[in-house]
Amino acid sequence: MISIRLVDPAAEPDVVGRLVGNYLRQTEREKAQRGLAAPAADTALPARYEREISHPAEAFENCQVVMAAVDGVPAGIVVTQSVADVIEIKRLWVEPQHRGKSVGSALIEHVLAFTHADVYRLTVWDWREPALATYRRLGFEIVESWDPRAHLVCLQRVG
Repeated sequence: MISIRLVDPAAEPDVVGRLVGNYLRQTEREKAQRGLAAPAADTALPARYEREISHPAEAFENCQVVMAAVDGVPAGIVVTQSVADVIEIKRLWVEPQHRGKSVGSALIEHVLAFTHADVYRLTVWDWREPALATYRRLGFEIVESWDPRAHLVCLQRVG
C-alpha cells in the first residue's frame, strides 16, 4: 500500500538526504553516460549538491517535501517550491525497487491535489521516457524551454 505524507526535512534529515542523494547520483550517472557530465565514482557528487544531502532542512527551507512509502518503507520523494503563482516540482524520485507501482504518479497527484497554483512546472531529461509519459498522462504539456541545458524538457500544467 502506498502512503503519502509531508515530511519535515529537519525532523527526518537522513531519509530525505538518502532519497534525494539517490536521485542525484542516478542523474549524474545518466548524464555521464551521455557525455553531459564528467564520470565520477558511484558515490561522488558535485559539491553543489552536498547541502541537499547533508543539510536538507537548509537546502529545502522554502520548499515542501513530500514522501511516499510502500508498506511503511520510504519509496519516493518530491520537492516543490512555490514562486509567485507557480509551483516548481523538482527532485521527483522513486526507488528502483518500487518503480511500476504508481509511486511517482501518487506523489505528483498529491502535489496537484494539496497545493494551489496557476501553473505547475517541472523539467525532465529527455531520455527518461517513462517519467515523461507519466507527466504527460497527468496533464503536463511540453513547453518552450526556460532552461538552457541540452536534453532537458520543460513541462507545465495550468492549475
